Amino acid sequence: MIYVTGHTKPDSDSICAAIACAALLNARGHDAVAVRQGELTRETQFILALTDKNPPLPCPPLKGEKVWLVDFSDKNHGPADLDDATILGIIDHQPLGNVTTAAQLEACIWPVGSTCTVLSSLFVLENIAIDKSMAMLLLAGIVSDTVGLTSPTTTERDVRACNQLAMQAEICLSTFIRDLLTIKTSIEGIDAYTLVNRDMKVYLWGDGRIGIGQIELATFNQVQDIKPAFYAAMLKSCVDLDLDLVVLMLTDIRSAVTHLIWHGDWGEHLSHHAENGEIVMTKTLSRKQQVWPWLQNILSVSGVSNQAAIY
Repeated sequence: MIYVTGHTKPDSDSICAAIACAALLNARGHDAVAVRQGELTRETQFILALTDKNPPLPCPPLKGEKVWLVDFSDKNHGPADLDDATILGIIDHQPLGNVTTAAQLEACIWPVGSTCTVLSSLFVLENIAIDKSMAMLLLAGIVSDTVGLTSPTTTERDVRACNQLAMQAEICLSTFIRDLLTIKTSIEGIDAYTLVNRDMKVYLWGDGRIGIGQIELATFNQVQDIKPAFYAAMLKSCVDLDLDLVVLMLTDIRSAVTHLIWHGDWGEHLSHHAENGEIVMTKTLSRKQQVWPWLQNILSVSGVSNQAAIY
């Protein structure tokens, strides 16, 4: 058995990619199954219902098991026992992480907006048929991760893949994007702690740990009354996850404006860039390409070293 897993706190691209990768491996003649490292988001549940796909089961202990990784290659985003598994392959669109292997592996890491873009191309390259359901699943992963092809991570490959997959799924791409982003930006009934943590990525900076979360919104009015609860949730996250700083991106996906709020011991380094306790960043949708590089620069200028202490 080969287990295919995406990163912790999986988003839609991670889940869709795991399902698609398992299907690709099974078409090659392997015995593969998609698993997940966390709960499904409301958007992902919508996608799976729409495509009639079964949700991946929770990731089992991987010691001694064969594994493929999708949408990550950093140990920090994998299962605790990943070092005890045999990693056979990686399919990703993130920067290459710190996963190492003792044996040869198959790796396909492209500078595109979505892991599902890479997988859609692999299906074509290997002449494996993509039915309507799989086409819609792959399309959903791309649309979700590129915020409807508007994120700065979006490439021409993503656009071409979406157009082709929409044709194969026999759907209108613009309508599909509108409907999916409506679900993506719905936060009704979700508590503040869940919202802060459900899409948080943890980054290492020297001896410190930084969590960056993102809530994608249709309008900032959705969160205006619950910001105090976000600060309390970020404080709890600092304690629960041993973080020196939690930064929360509140992103209006229509205007591409992001408001940053934060909490933690390193918060003082952001405060003098703020107005009324927030930092407003225009034309900003991407954590990976925009907010994290900006934050690294802020910390460097503030004298926070990226070199871990040696004891």
